[in-house]
Amino acid sequence: MKYFVVFLLVILFSCNSNTKTSNDSNDIEYAGKLSQDFYKRLKERRYDEIYKRCHDSLNLNELKILLIKKDSILGNVVRIDNLKAQTTNTTSNDVSYAEYAIELTAIYERGKQKEFLGFVKRNEDNEAVLKTYYSDPAE
Repeated sequence: MKYFVVFLLVILFSCNSNTKTSNDSNDIEYAGKLSQDFYKRLKERRYDEIYKRCHDSLNLNELKILLIKKDSILGNVVRIDNLKAQTTNTTSNDVSYAEYAIELTAIYERGKQKEFLGFVKRNEDNEAVLKTYYSDPAE
């Protein structure tokens, strides 16, 4: 009996506590804020602030070239429309990991683009960082 109780305690303490939520209203609101912040910095040409908030896996040289080239071709950002966000928030043993996939139409001075932003955030006290960014001509 003693071994059985010890066995149950080992199983109980070795279990992971996992929760996963998708498209929580707070996360969707936060995704909108991330987009607004990104495009505000882009409009004000504060590229260094954008680069500081990028994930290590993002190629900064390619991002710099893309942003500068797009700025020279399309001009400055006027506004963003049609924002759609998908979010996933996973918590495991008090460690949280959130992903924000954002699709929107960016209106520039000389055209519009369909743009996609991907942010990730580890734990509540950390800031979300840009992990993916790409842009296609809007229809």
